[in-house]
Amino acid sequence: MYIPVIAFLLLQSLLATVSAQPPNLTVALDGTGDYRSITKAVGAIPNNSPNLFRMYIKAGVYNENVVIPAKKRIIILSRDVMDKTKIVSTRSWKISGHGIGESVIFIVNNASPEGEQVVALRMAGNFIAGLRCSIEGFQDTLYANHGSCHFFYNCDIFGTIDFVFSVASLVIQNSIIHVR
Repeated sequence: MYIPVIAFLLLQSLLATVSAQPPNLTVALDGTGDYRSITKAVGAIPNNSPNLFRMYIKAGVYNENVVIPAKKRIIILSRDVMDKTKIVSTRSWKISGHGIGESVIFIVNNASPEGEQVVALRMAGNFIAGLRCSIEGFQDTLYANHGSCHFFYNCDIFGTIDFVFSVASLVIQNSIIHVR
C-alpha cells in the first residue's frame, strides 16, 4: 500500500525538478537537436554515472529499436506532445538500466498480431517508472522481466491477450488498460 504512494511521490518530485532543468541532450529528426536518433543519443549517455541525465525527444515518428543497457543509469526521457512524438518498432524497446524515468513517452510496437510475439516494452532494471506514457502492442505489450519497483502512473497500455505480465514488482496506477 505504501510503496505505490512513495514511488509516485518520488516520480512526481523527480520529474518536476528535471522539467525545470535544460536537457543534457536533445533528439530531433529534423536535425535541430544533438542527435537524430534515440539509439545514438542513448550511446552518448555516460556509463555508470551517478548523476541524473535528461534526454529530450522532439516531435516526430522515430522508427528504431531502442535498447537502454544496464550501464546507463538515472535517466529521464521526456518529449514534446504525446500524440506527436512516437517511437515505433517491430521489436522490443528494452530497458535494463536502473533509475529510468519516462515522461509522456509513446511506444508503439507495430508487429502484426498474426506474426511472432513481440514485447513492446521489456524492463529488466530497477526503479523504472513511466508517467503519462502510452505503450501499444498486441500480445506481450508490457513485460517487467527482472528488477524491482517498476511504476506506471497515468498511462495507456494497449494489447490483445496476455499483454501485461511480470516476474518483477510492477505497479500500474491511475492508468487505462485497453483491450484491442
